[in-house]
Amino acid sequence: MNTTPKATGQIIWDTMLALRESGQAISRQRLMEQTGLRYTLVDDHISRWIEEGRLRRVIDGVYELPEPTPEPRAVSVTDLHDGVTLIEVGDQELRLYAPETRALARQLGGYALQFAQLQTQHDMGALLAEATVRNRALADRVSDLERELRAVKQGQGATSAQLHLLDPVP
Repeated sequence: MNTTPKATGQIIWDTMLALRESGQAISRQRLMEQTGLRYTLVDDHISRWIEEGRLRRVIDGVYELPEPTPEPRAVSVTDLHDGVTLIEVGDQELRLYAPETRALARQLGGYALQFAQLQTQHDMGALLAEATVRNRALADRVSDLERELRAVKQGQGATSAQLHLLDPVP
């Protein structure tokens, strides 16, 4: 008999499976109550599983387990010399003539567009986060410089001609 204690990740995962099987919502609060684990442990595992795609956030603090899908098969598309396009998915192959290839491309175009939009959304989010961090750093720096300027103006014994040099250029 195995008497080794379960890892915290396995405890949380098993609890989520039990909640799903019983038709209950999977929430951070419920996981903490049922496992007795600290918020930081639960949240650490949840965050990692969301990044890995093993868990999906429905709304803040509420999650769902996506339905399992099989491992992706190898996909290959080859244009043959006779104008036929050979599409191989795993051990299956499909030979398409040009009109059929165009029809398939039209139908799959939505998936390509969706992927491009998701990638753009991800890239824009990363740029926004970077710009926000830089903006905050620059605002802090400007605030520090303004504070230093006020201190210099208030009591460093500078002449009015010297203080005039400190004023920003209009």
